Amino acid sequence: MSFKIVIAFIDPPLPFGSAASRWYFILIKELVSRGHQVTVFTTYQNSNEKEECLQLFPLEKYDIRLYPKNIGSSLIQKLKTIANPFSQIFGDAFVKDLRLQLEEQPFDILHLEQLWAGYLGLKYIHKSLVSVHCLYSIDLAGVKFGRIRARIDRYLMFVAEHQLIQKYRFFTSVSPPIAQRIRAINPHANVQNIGLAMDLSKYQYQEPLIDDRPPVIGLIGSMNWFPTYSAACQLLLHIWPTIKQQIPNAQLQIVGRSAKSSLQNFLNLPDVTIEENVPDIEPYFRRSRIFVYMPTQGSGLKIKVAEALAWGIPIITNKHGVEGLEVQDMVNINVCNSNEDAISRIIALLGDRNLCIKQVRAGRKLAEEQYSPKKIFDKLENVYSKICQK
Repeated sequence: MSFKIVIAFIDPPLPFGSAASRWYFILIKELVSRGHQVTVFTTYQNSNEKEECLQLFPLEKYDIRLYPKNIGSSLIQKLKTIANPFSQIFGDAFVKDLRLQLEEQPFDILHLEQLWAGYLGLKYIHKSLVSVHCLYSIDLAGVKFGRIRARIDRYLMFVAEHQLIQKYRFFTSVSPPIAQRIRAINPHANVQNIGLAMDLSKYQYQEPLIDDRPPVIGLIGSMNWFPTYSAACQLLLHIWPTIKQQIPNAQLQIVGRSAKSSLQNFLNLPDVTIEENVPDIEPYFRRSRIFVYMPTQGSGLKIKVAEALAWGIPIITNKHGVEGLEVQDMVNINVCNSNEDAISRIIALLGDRNLCIKQVRAGRKLAEEQYSPKKIFDKLENVYSKICQK
C-alpha cells in the first residue's frame, strides 16, 4: 500500500551528518524506493548543507523543501523559546509553508521526526506519527547545573516534553526504555519500538590490526549531548589514567562536536588528542584500536556505538551505551558494570587480537541483522497502516 507522507525534520538528511541526519537520509531514500509519495520539510545550518541535500535529493525526483535553521535571538524568539522550548528552530517560512501544504494538499501521514517537531502537527494529531530518539527527562535527570538559566531551561524542556507526549496518539521509539517512558506519561499512546536503520554499504568493515604502533583508545560523539559528554569525563577521569599507567605508550583520542570547548580542562594532557567538528569521522574510527563509551546515563540508541559495530571496532560500554541494541556481552560487545571492569577488558582486548577479531565479526553480523532497512521499514509501514485505519 502506498501512502502520501509529509515529513518534518529538525536537521538536514545527510549520510554523514549528525546521528539524526543519517537516519533521515535513509528514511527518505527507502520510503521513496518503496513507492510512497513523500514531501519533506527540513532545516539546514549553512549553505554547504543545503547544496549537499540538493545534490543527494535532486528536485526532479524528490519533493524536498529546505529552510535555514532559525538561530536568531530576537525578543520574540526568546519569548517563543520560553513558551515552547525548541520550537524556535522552525522559522516562520518553514511553519507557514508546512501549514499551507497540510491545508491544501491531501495526505495520509504527517511524520514528525524528533519530539520537538511535535509543535508542527497539533492540528493533525489523528494523522501524525512522532518519532522519539531521546528524552531529556532521562538524559538530564539529576544533572546539576550551576547557572540559573540552565536550570530554568531544563525545567522548561521537561515540561514541554511531558505536554507534547500527552497530546499525541502515535509514536515510534528507538529503544524500549523510551517507549516505556512515553506510555507512563500517556497511557493512551500507541508506541512502537522500531529502532533505526543504517546504510551499511557506507561502512566498509575492516578487522583490527595489532602492530608496533601505540594503541589508540577512541571516543567519538557530540559533546553537546550530555550522555556523550559524561562518557568523555568518565574516560578521562576514571579510566584513562589507569590505562596509561599500565600501558605507557597508549594514546587517547576524543573527537566530536564541541569537544574542545566542552573538554577544555583536558586539552593539555599528555598523549591525549581532542578534536572537534571534523569533516569526516571515519579516519578517527579507523585509528581507534578500541572504542570506549561509558556514559553515566542517557536515552535512545547510541549511533556511534552502532557505527563502531559496523566498522569493526571492538567496543567497551555499559548498559546505557547498548540501549536499543540486542547485543550479547563478550560475544559482540563488552557491557561493563563499572569503570574497573572496563579497564580490565580494555587491557585484555589490547593484548588479544583473536578476541578482538571474534567480537568484531560478531558485531558486524549483528549490525547487518539488526539495522537492515527492510526490517525497520516493514515495521514503520505497519505503523502507517494503523494510523490510516483509525
